[in-house]
Amino acid sequence: MFLTQRSWSVDDRVAIALSAPFHPWKSIAFATTEPKFLVEFGNSYANDGGFRYLLVSGVETLAQMGVAPGTVIDSVHYLSCEGRCHPPVLDALWEIRRISSPDEPAQYAYRREDGTWSGIGQWPITHVVPFEHQTVVFALRFGPTNLQVGKDASQGN
Repeated sequence: MFLTQRSWSVDDRVAIALSAPFHPWKSIAFATTEPKFLVEFGNSYANDGGFRYLLVSGVETLAQMGVAPGTVIDSVHYLSCEGRCHPPVLDALWEIRRISSPDEPAQYAYRREDGTWSGIGQWPITHVVPFEHQTVVFALRFGPTNLQVGKDASQGN
């Protein structure tokens, strides 16, 4: 979830007019209850009047965006905010898998560009289902193994 307040709004009339129908803000805050992602869209999306970059809250929102018709996502970075003892990290990713069984609360892991895996979120991972039973919920179309969005992990890489 992203938050803002009226005192953070942009007062410049030109900026307001240029950003319509959106509302420009100088600052936003966010809760860490859901993971955050920085999404970079392809040039075609940016050239159609859209934004090149978008902050997204939640794995499900990112997955829905990835399968939207005409959407070309060039890159996704996970914004890891592990608490006050660790600085935030912006980590490029290729794939996100649900690593918990369907009858358990959703837990996810992401694959970095170098092929290593890391958990998403600040909660400890309690149980990981075998790799062949994990479900791919998001993948860049042109990742290291050319994975497709929504492909079930049990069908192989």
